[in-house]
Amino acid sequence: MGVNPKHYLVLGEKLGAGGYASVHKARIGNHTFAAKKFYLNEDDHHQECIMNEATIHQKLRHRHIIQFYKTHEQDGHLYLLMELAEKGSLAQVIRNKSLGLDDWTTKRRLTSEIALGLEFIHQQGIIYRDLKSANVLLTKHMEVKLADFGLSKMRSLSQASMTGSRSGAKPAGTLRWMAPELMYATKPMYTTKSDVYALGVVMWEMAASCTKPYISQDSDDLIALLVKNGVRETFPEDTPTEYRLWAERCWQQDPMDRPEASEVVQIHLEPTRERTNIDESSIDFSFGHSSWADDWLKSHDAHQGLSEVKAVHHPSADQYVGRLPSMDDDVVEHMCMAATQGSVEAQLFLGWIYDHGRGIYKSDKDAFWWYRLAASHGTVVAQLRVAKMYDLGRGVDASDEKAAIWYLRAANGGSAEAQYRIGNMYEYGRGVKQDEEEALRWYRSAAFQGQSDAPYKLWTWYSLGRGVQQSDEKPLKWLVMAAQQGNISAQHSLGVAYAEGIGVEQNDVEAARLFTSAAQQGNASAQFRLGMVYAEGKGVEQSDVEAVKWLTKAADQGDASAQFRLGLMYAEGKGVEQSDVEAVKWLTNAAQQGNASAQFRLGLMYAEGKGVDGSDIEAVKWFTKAAEQGNVKAQVRLGLIYAEGKGVEQSDIEAVIWFDKAADQGDANAQFHLRMMCKGGFGVIESDAIEAAKWFTKAAEQGIINAQVRLGLIYAEGKGVEQSDIEAVMWFAKAADQGDASAQFNLGCMLQEGRGVEQSDSEALMWFMMAAEQGHQEAQFSLGCMFQEGRGAEQSDDEAVKWFTKAAEQGHGFSRKLLREMYQHVQQVEKGEVEVSQRPTNVGEHIGSGPYGFVHSAEKSGKSCVVKTLSLRHADFLRGDIEKEAAVLQTLVHEHITEFYGAEFAGPRIHLFAERVENGSLADQIVRTEMDWATKCRLGHEIAQGLLYIHNNGILHRSLKGTNVLLTRDLAAKICDFGLPTVRELKQLRPDVESTSGLRWMAPELLTVKPAFSIKSDMYAFGMVLWEMAARCTTPFKKMSDDITVMNLVKDQEREVLPADTPPAYASLVMSCWSHDPTERPKANQVQHLSGSLWLEVERDAQDGAIIDVDDYED
Repeated sequence: MGVNPKHYLVLGEKLGAGGYASVHKARIGNHTFAAKKFYLNEDDHHQECIMNEATIHQKLRHRHIIQFYKTHEQDGHLYLLMELAEKGSLAQVIRNKSLGLDDWTTKRRLTSEIALGLEFIHQQGIIYRDLKSANVLLTKHMEVKLADFGLSKMRSLSQASMTGSRSGAKPAGTLRWMAPELMYATKPMYTTKSDVYALGVVMWEMAASCTKPYISQDSDDLIALLVKNGVRETFPEDTPTEYRLWAERCWQQDPMDRPEASEVVQIHLEPTRERTNIDESSIDFSFGHSSWADDWLKSHDAHQGLSEVKAVHHPSADQYVGRLPSMDDDVVEHMCMAATQGSVEAQLFLGWIYDHGRGIYKSDKDAFWWYRLAASHGTVVAQLRVAKMYDLGRGVDASDEKAAIWYLRAANGGSAEAQYRIGNMYEYGRGVKQDEEEALRWYRSAAFQGQSDAPYKLWTWYSLGRGVQQSDEKPLKWLVMAAQQGNISAQHSLGVAYAEGIGVEQNDVEAARLFTSAAQQGNASAQFRLGMVYAEGKGVEQSDVEAVKWLTKAADQGDASAQFRLGLMYAEGKGVEQSDVEAVKWLTNAAQQGNASAQFRLGLMYAEGKGVDGSDIEAVKWFTKAAEQGNVKAQVRLGLIYAEGKGVEQSDIEAVIWFDKAADQGDANAQFHLRMMCKGGFGVIESDAIEAAKWFTKAAEQGIINAQVRLGLIYAEGKGVEQSDIEAVMWFAKAADQGDASAQFNLGCMLQEGRGVEQSDSEALMWFMMAAEQGHQEAQFSLGCMFQEGRGAEQSDDEAVKWFTKAAEQGHGFSRKLLREMYQHVQQVEKGEVEVSQRPTNVGEHIGSGPYGFVHSAEKSGKSCVVKTLSLRHADFLRGDIEKEAAVLQTLVHEHITEFYGAEFAGPRIHLFAERVENGSLADQIVRTEMDWATKCRLGHEIAQGLLYIHNNGILHRSLKGTNVLLTRDLAAKICDFGLPTVRELKQLRPDVESTSGLRWMAPELLTVKPAFSIKSDMYAFGMVLWEMAARCTTPFKKMSDDITVMNLVKDQEREVLPADTPPAYASLVMSCWSHDPTERPKANQVQHLSGSLWLEVERDAQDGAIIDVDDYED
């Protein structure tokens, strides 16, 4: 197939796109990357931009900058391979409230980490020029990684931070994040301070939960004018004052008034004060006569002159007098005196005022020195401050190791915040060896001391089973604790738990109470949920007015779901005066943030001209955006638009593509329109399937991935085209290489079964893995089966359980059942009720495998045999009937049936043991050897004898065909696979089980909704086996590619044609077995008699040239 996973870059999910590149999740072998894909051309400027980004990115190695690995050229494209940030962009997290950006602690930390990354970039002589939330990526642990340096520029290292790089008349970057000095500038001057301005805008995005500044403005010129004149966005009322002030400093009009990135780093230190052996919250830092400082001075008789101070602790203590400000000189002077004489309280006090610049100049270095001095005396508050300064590199070189030491000292001293922070360092392995057990211990300690972030963290850990073994502790207790301690995110999450009945008894009233508490504190997600609670009257009295009130609050904070719902309320006039104009306004806000439902509804508003001038073009734009996100209604609407050519150029191909996407999700309207477009392209009528295949081929050749997948299925099933596994593999491979999970799964199936490609379990495993990692349920289940069975990889129950669990979590019912059975089996093993092994004993060589499982030679009770180990998928369907009938089948002994030795059940696994017959199947013999008529009649007689025996024992075969008749070394016939439900029979129940079904051997009365097997249906199949031998063909109606077409022909009394040289008596026997009315078919005893006489007469008369007549042998 030309795919070498060790060297070939395989693109997966598309993560984003920009002006000249797109970003994809990608894989080379077992290594996963984010791949930025460029189209190569001869444009010198284009290539210069690419090389500029690669050159700059190579220079940057920092914890908060996305790691650049290498460039990679393939198939006419250049790729930049980079570290994959699992959480996506900060913009995506802001838009999705469930991803954990509801608390201010996290927002402050993210701001600090962005500033750290900016500080490093500036130190390397680089100006970012395009900082915005979309370019801030987040790891799975919510750690910042700055990305996308395509617009960045190097500057001379000799220039100061306020010097910059000039560009052409049009500034680079994104206008809504640009500093005012860049607006309307003939030669825009980029500086480090223009980057800091953008940081302030990003802080506003997090505060307002909105990723589009000046969202109500559509004109770039108007936005530029507003920014140029000092107009800034407004912060929500619940924004902490310190956070808002930092942001406002960053977006000051004059660049000189903005801080450096290194200063913004300290925002993370602002929010928390500790209650330890010195209660800092009780200290009044107002410097008034009644202040704590004055009280302390009086009690310590500190009114002595500075001349008496011996500066033994600080080498520059005697210089402080000249550096003190005029305000409150006496207080600060006496504090300096006391601190140099060893007063721990005064040292802590001086650290604080230098830290915050209160009553004296601000100095991180002096603050650190005094904190460090107080900390050395065991002051817990000071130890925490020292740890934070090492953590962020304020006043001292950053050091995770030293920060961890001081956090640990403060934690042991009882500081709840220190306990939480040292837990965080153990969690991520910062400054200490990663140790989840230690992290868990410290989180628990912090939680019990009332640190509200800790129990919320513990809830997530216990919910995911992280860092803990099997535990009777319920994760919910930590969520309850966090909510009771005032954690807003916890209150919202607990409300969701009560609303959905997750881990607790469903309680709408309690859910409403919790949503109300969090909503009143400004949590946008809770405000949205509360609005929905009032709209639906769950736990509260239904009130559209209250619903509108809370939805408006959430919508004003940028919550897209709330904006969509609010748009619907205005459109329908619920709780507010009906207004299509207002509806369009809110739907537009939500749609611009990517809400698919809002995009579809906005498309309808443009299509119908409600609240906005009607525009088919605008309608198509919004329908397309929604459809690309999987909105079924939008996909159907788009299919109709392309079919009719409204607002777009008419295109049947595009219409089919969109109908097909919606049809795949089960939409009946889409399925109807798709049939109409393709004239029945589901194989109901042969000519119609040909038309469908033609349209899919055109779309697939244009690179439409979904069409390539569908075309692969068409070739695999032979619907409308000549069946070709090779063509199926080719189309599956094209789509799989582009990251389509469905194609990867189907390609894995083809490799597993050896269809159209050399059989390879290891290759199949690789493609199943790719699809499974994208969340494909069937691939996850198949992967679990392969690990369970040791196919393509070393057998591993742990890996099997892992993938079955992933499938089960997505609702895969069979995976859930298997997991229950596996756990039950383990419990039975532990109790000694069953043996440990799930593999049969004395297994020999591998004989073959297929979709049903695999076959080995084996030995049972001293007999040579074969063992068929059913795949887990099929074992579930067969278990009940096998348990009922296995004991009966073991008692059957006849020379023309294979002996059944028994079944073994091991957990969810089933092993079937049977006699080994050495010469293959009758179907194999038909293909490889020309048999004379005497041999064919003899074999028919022997098959009839076997059938008569099992019928006399009350057993039906139900799947008689050439492949189920085995031949001994002497070419004697033995029928097999009787009595038990078989893989072939499963085709009726589950059409995806096996592509080559037994339908073509079935009697017409079985081709109904409720088939009824009988002796006479077995006799119809016996006639089909006689036809196989006569025609030397093992597939009835071979020229018909579609099983459903064959089914319709058989029901209409059409039958296969016998060769012209068929003896008349043989032909008459076949036709009697094929009678449409089951009562007119012979019984097994009649067939045995007729076939036996026929065999003898054909063998005898073949020498005489005589022709026999079947009427001679009628009873």
